[in-house]
Amino acid sequence: MTIGVVLKPMSLDQRAERIRGLVNSLRTSVIEVGRELVAAKAQCPHGTWLPWLEENFGWMEMTATRYMRVAQTFKSFKSNSVLTIDSSALYLLAGPRVPQTIRDEATERAAQGEKITRKKVQEMIVEHVKVHKPVEAVGEVLQEEFESFEDKIFRDIIRLFKNKRFDRSARNITRAKKLKSLLEEYLGGN
Repeated sequence: MTIGVVLKPMSLDQRAERIRGLVNSLRTSVIEVGRELVAAKAQCPHGTWLPWLEENFGWMEMTATRYMRVAQTFKSFKSNSVLTIDSSALYLLAGPRVPQTIRDEATERAAQGEKITRKKVQEMIVEHVKVHKPVEAVGEVLQEEFESFEDKIFRDIIRLFKNKRFDRSARNITRAKKLKSLLEEYLGGN
């Protein structure tokens, strides 16, 4: 597969090192984008935040919220402690229901050079839940998460229909149905 861009010749080891540097820049950029969004939201007069997001980036509120959560979650961590955490793992760790102990463990392991992937974070969460929460409590948390997600999805769908963005509305409806099905299956099985 060629992209049509001529890159300077280098060995595979050199190319791998360059790619690692770019990936590290990406992680830092995710945090910086979140910081800028936090500042922009604070500057927006009441009621102008969502239109500003749509006009400038074509983003839904959830996209900006994910960036801002990462920035707020990792604001006190040294940049080198997140360099070996995948971007998708950063988003997961910044989730509102992730215990601080898991964030601390992940950043500590990353600071020691361990590569932290989304899968590792998911495993850490599962272990934490096994030790600290009974199955019933997990079901309640999932139900609460689903209800808040469902409310947000339907608000977004209404907004998208008003803005004639039918392609995104259809994707959100499909996602909401899949999530509801998975949640009902999970809660029905316990």
